[in-house]
Amino acid sequence: MDVVVVESLSVKDMTAHGGNYKRHMNRSIREIHIGEFLRKLAQWCEMHNIPLLGASAKYTSQTCHMCGTVDAESRISRDKFICTNCTRVFHADVNAA
Repeated sequence: MDVVVVESLSVKDMTAHGGNYKRHMNRSIREIHIGEFLRKLAQWCEMHNIPLLGASAKYTSQTCHMCGTVDAESRISRDKFICTNCTRVFHADVNAA
């Protein structure tokens, strides 16, 4: 493994939209202890001398992971991504990851 990349997550941001989320959902998000998981992951990466990087989720659903083109029109549907530049076809979630 060359590098570990994780999405930059903010539990505060995920639970701040009180009107949009139900109370039990907010509680569930807080109870997953994402901070503890990330600390353990960072320790593991350090022990194995593997860089741990944070990545923004901004535009990942519109960016081709092969050529880097950002275009909202590439996201054809919830499941389908077709790059408007290189024309490669991916499952949208796989491309965004």
